[in-house]
This record gives sequence, structure tokens and C-alpha cells, in this order.
Amino acid sequence: MAFGSFRLLTGQRLLLEADKPLRLGSRALEILMALLERPGELIGKNELLARVWPNLAVVEDNLTVHVAALRRVLGDGKGPARYIVNTPGRGYRFVAPVQQQRGGFATDSLPKRLARLVGREAEIAKLLHATRAGRLTTITGPGGVGKSALALETAERLAPHFEHGTSLIDLAESGDGNLRDPVLRLLDALTDKRMLLVLDNCDPVIDSLAPPIAALLSAAPGIHLIVTSREALRLEGEQVLRLAPLVVPPQGDGLTAVQALGFAGIELFVDQAAAGSVGFTLTDGTAPAVARLCRALDGIPLALQLAAAQIDIFGTAGLTARLQHHPEILGPRLRNAPARHRSLRACFDWSSRRLSAAETSALQLLAGFADDFRLDEAVAVLRAAGSPVDSAAEIFAGLVAKSLISVDLTGPIPRYRLFRTVRPFALTRQHCTDATSPASYPRRG
Repeated sequence: MAFGSFRLLTGQRLLLEADKPLRLGSRALEILMALLERPGELIGKNELLARVWPNLAVVEDNLTVHVAALRRVLGDGKGPARYIVNTPGRGYRFVAPVQQQRGGFATDSLPKRLARLVGREAEIAKLLHATRAGRLTTITGPGGVGKSALALETAERLAPHFEHGTSLIDLAESGDGNLRDPVLRLLDALTDKRMLLVLDNCDPVIDSLAPPIAALLSAAPGIHLIVTSREALRLEGEQVLRLAPLVVPPQGDGLTAVQALGFAGIELFVDQAAAGSVGFTLTDGTAPAVARLCRALDGIPLALQLAAAQIDIFGTAGLTARLQHHPEILGPRLRNAPARHRSLRACFDWSSRRLSAAETSALQLLAGFADDFRLDEAVAVLRAAGSPVDSAAEIFAGLVAKSLISVDLTGPIPRYRLFRTVRPFALTRQHCTDATSPASYPRRG
């Protein structure tokens, strides 16, 4: 959304003035986002306090200080510029005209990442090769696995090779509407350009995105695309990189600290824990417990970050023990993250919100498997709930394609499993019949 000479990129939580990023604290930014969501409307001070400091008791002076900081950044009151008006004792309203950008494209230069990318050099090499060799590469994977971070890191490394640079198009907040008009405008601007575009968070528009992408690639031969989504676009010439979680240690408690740090999942967790908890170090004594925690989180980077943010509250062993029955403890902690990445629950809701009714029901039923399972076992459970065999297999394949179920192809028979960051939340929605109750599911030792 835009106002005056400013643009707010909500997906990246970034405020720009004439395309120049501005330094703004996370709480001041949250206040601005709240006011811009309902421009012209009085937003009560208590509502703002609850949003900016959830679950905390703070005095009104805190709000006053951050609003003042926001006004300084905007230049509010300098000359004719007026953006935020205070109604004493009641709250604030945003008074400048606001232009909304919904259901279309908003193109921005690549944002700078705040943390280093851990354990992804092999994937970066694959993506560099694919992007040079072809013009459309899609990164798929479960929510929170790091698709956006990988795309942005790769695009940054490729920027010198594209005459007109690189740019990000974040579709996280787009509705699944008609993309024809914004794409036509994009075609006019890019037809003669040699440029790399990152189409990030395409899940909300995946059903309607394929025709515009095909048109763009046809009309603008110098354009290369990196797409991030839970599922592939299924376009001719598309290369798909399925991003797996970070590697974590196998079962066993004999790891030393040095050995544990050889696994990317543990390296990321330790990095994040050390940054958020002064004095945290990995020792030979704590390495086995950290390894168990990282295994319990499947090596999903977002889950590891959320867990590391609470290490000073529950401790490693405490987190591991509570996760099985209380996965909601992982969040909300990251105030400067997109809403869908502030907790495991938010990530699951984002990943599952576009499922069909049949897929939602199937995911709930398959959450009854405590261990990995075969395709025939999954189909049997779905058929017992009333799905025809052909439909059951098709629905199951859709859940795998949408990165909600992991697949292991290393053995003679493929084996499947719900990600541990998905299963607990799917179980909370489950309403099983006697024929499909979790107690009757196959279990492995």
C-alpha cells in the first residue's frame, strides 16, 4: 500500500520512501500497519496496545513514544504533510490518502535478509544452475522450510548477470482474482528487459497464475523467473526444486557438540539460540537433548527458529517434552516476521487454508498415523471414511504435491509421513469414525 511518497511492503515488513528503505522499529511499524488497515478510522489506544504488545501489560506512554518515532520517520507535521492524528484519551487515526495494492503485483527490489542462510549451499548451487539453464524454476516445500530465503539468496548472487537487475514480486497478500490486467501492465514494462524476477509466496494465486506466467515468458524472452510455492505451477519448461528440511541427526544419544554442529538443523538452532539467549552454548552434555529437539521439529527452519526463541523459558529438554502435546507453545515470538511465520499454528493455517473440503478431511484422517505409512495404507483409511479408491489416491497425491506430506523414496516401496509441524494441528481438527480411529492405524516400532 502507498501514501504520499511512501510505500509499505507488508509481506517484508518494510517501509520505503522513493524506493529507499527507512529505519523503523518493529513496534512503530506494527502501529503503522494497524492504522493503514483502516485508514481514516479511529483506532483505540487499547486496541493498539493489545496488538503491539500482546499478552503484556504496558503503560500508554510506550504507545506515545513509538507513535512519536513513527511521525519523525514520516516527517509528519513538517510543512503540509499530515499522516497521523491523535484524539486525546481515545486513540489515533491515519488521515492521508492510502492506495491499496490487492489482487495485483507489487514489484520491489530485493530486501536484505537479517540472518545468514545455514546449510543450503548444495541447494543454492542447484538453483543457480537451473536458473541459468532455464527461464522458470519453482521452489516447492512445506511451510517454513525456507523457500523464500533460498530464492532471495540465489537471486542476489545472480544479480550481476542480469543487465536490468533483479526484483521481488511478493504475492502473499494477493487474492486469487483476475491477474490479467496487472500482468499486461508488467508485460509492457518488461518486454525488452533482461531481468530476474522472484515471484514469492504464490500459494494464494496458484490456480490463476499459470496463464499470466506463460504469457510473460512468451512476450519477454529476457525474463527469468524463480517462483516459491508449496506446489508446482505445472507449466511446460518448468524446473522444480523440492526443498527438503535441514539435515538433523538420526536416532541415538552419543553425539558430541562438535559432531552435532555438523548437522545443518542443529547449526541453525544453535545460531538462533545463541543470538536470543545470552550465554547459550552447545556442550557435549546438551548436544543429545538439542539433537532430539531438532528431530522432533523435522529440521524445519521456521520451527527451529521459534524453538530457539523460547530456549530461555523452557530449556531444551522442556521444549522437547512439551512439543508432543502442546505444539502451540512455538509462537507467537517473532514480531518482525510475516503473520504466517509468527507461530507454527499460523504457518499451518496458511498452508492449509486453500485445501478443498475433501483434502482437509483426508489430512485430518491421515494425521491418525503416528508413524510413516504406505500408499495402500493411506488409501485404505480414506476409503473406510467413504472415499472411492480412485478419488482417495488422487486426494492423497494432492496433499503430497502441496508439501503437507513428506515422501521417502529411498526404499523399494515409497513411505509417507505427515510433517511433525503439520500433524499435531491436523489432529486437533480430527473427527474420526470407529473404522478410522487412530488406535486402528498401523504403527511401527
